[in-house]
Amino acid sequence: MAVAVVAPDVPRPGRRDAKRALRDRLAADWGGRAPLPGPVWADLSLAGPGSLLTPMEPAIDTLEPVLGRDPRGQPRQEFFPNDHVVTWLRVRRTPPGDPPVALSVGPRA
Repeated sequence: MAVAVVAPDVPRPGRRDAKRALRDRLAADWGGRAPLPGPVWADLSLAGPGSLLTPMEPAIDTLEPVLGRDPRGQPRQEFFPNDHVVTWLRVRRTPPGDPPVALSVGPRA
């Protein structure tokens, strides 16, 4: 049971609209299933120039529908997934012409 989404906008720090859009797309494709308890793998592809680190954290923040919310999160924190269950993560750059963001998440066997 895995989920994969693509998005037209790379979520970057301070761009909450892009983070919300990716999270909402992921939630819709996840279909309200229970969060994965972990361990989990995640594969993140980003197109375009610049650092991969800058958009990586905002993209991982969108995983809450699949990972569940970390109970340490405060109500004022809109994004606080249980990202500690991600035990395998690949972040890669894709060539121009590919979707700006492609994100896949699933249980680790």
